[in-house]
Amino acid sequence: FFQIVGFLNRHPDAALLYSDEDYLDEAGQRSRPQFKPDWSPELFYTRPYTGQLTMYRVAAVRAVGGFRAELADGQGYDMVLRLSEQTSPIYHLPGIIYHSRHPLELDRPLSPAISQTLEAHFERTGQAVTLEPGILPGSLHCRFRLDAGPSISLIIPTRDQSEVLRRCLDSIQERTSYPNYEVVVVDNASHQSETRRYFAELSTNPRVRLLAFDGPFNYSAINNFAVSQVKSDLVVFLNNDTEVITPDWLEEMAAYAMQPEIGAVGARLLYPNGTIQHAGVVLGVLGVADHILKGLPGALPGYLGLAKTIKNISALTAACLMTRRELFEQVGGFDEQHLPVAFNDVDYCLKLRERGLRLVWTPYAELYHHEGLSRGADISIEKENRLHQEITYMFGRWPDSIASDPYYNPNLSRDRLDYAVTNRFPPPLF
Repeated sequence: FFQIVGFLNRHPDAALLYSDEDYLDEAGQRSRPQFKPDWSPELFYTRPYTGQLTMYRVAAVRAVGGFRAELADGQGYDMVLRLSEQTSPIYHLPGIIYHSRHPLELDRPLSPAISQTLEAHFERTGQAVTLEPGILPGSLHCRFRLDAGPSISLIIPTRDQSEVLRRCLDSIQERTSYPNYEVVVVDNASHQSETRRYFAELSTNPRVRLLAFDGPFNYSAINNFAVSQVKSDLVVFLNNDTEVITPDWLEEMAAYAMQPEIGAVGARLLYPNGTIQHAGVVLGVLGVADHILKGLPGALPGYLGLAKTIKNISALTAACLMTRRELFEQVGGFDEQHLPVAFNDVDYCLKLRERGLRLVWTPYAELYHHEGLSRGADISIEKENRLHQEITYMFGRWPDSIASDPYYNPNLSRDRLDYAVTNRFPPPLF
């Protein structure tokens, strides 16, 4: 109780406070700790993750008209949504405040009241959304309607490796259902004859534009140049060693990317063997940042189901990243000077968050990523020195963000990628 009061005294603007929890069995043994992220609206739309113990400021509850008595099962969920509509501050206390007698069951069906309450929320906020069952049992998939079909440019840097590029482009054209897109292939000094033959073939494709970028490999500069050559509403930064799986990947990502409070959207990327390559980037894990849940079998839900639910995240990989073109230009694009190869995507995401924008990762846009086929490993002394400089820059530019990722609980390990708990049975806060 004193920990809660102390937290609220430090945050007098808090309208709502939720905490972590664990499970207490009949023998009094504690297990299954649920270390949650800070307030994540997109995750909350997927399922009411905040838990069974929620503390409200009375004045904030009264300001939105109090609890709705007619909602038998969804009163708490409804209250959180109505507070969020008023931009009331919602805080997370990262510690175990209570022990549940009902452990989290990811396959437990959601109450119909949850869907009804969420539909009412979107009606009040003027958003056209269709709710469908999520791929994770007991979750929802919010499909936001695109009022207009925004134009999309898929920007793909490449250097030789024509068969890798061919597989990528064939998958886009054969499996993409969204109509209003173009492919912009940026050639960075290809020289192989088979690549030149493939480019000649592409030159007759009305969906594909070929741009030339000479000079040494600088991922940031290549993509900045490409963006300067397009006029589309949205751009997708896409590696040439990716392969489309879900046909409506662009619809799914664009529906979020066009929302004014969303800065960028990332996809679920799988290795060819079906394990996860990208389920979002966590800051401060294994150094500057890394891909959380990397290597997890794709069929598994992951910690708290976070491998199969839409969520907010602190950073995304530019192997497949969608953002509004004007927004990219406003923040200066990728950092060509300090981050020519690594962490330019993380830096871009942090610049978006600095503006108060949220980032979204969705498992409903899914691609394969044959990671590293184009560039190979960073093994030369020159590349090692460059990477060291990029790491040093990131720690100097974003020290606070790297030290504390709001979507990664401080009770979780920073030395692993599987949401491992730092202490298997952390003590309660009181």
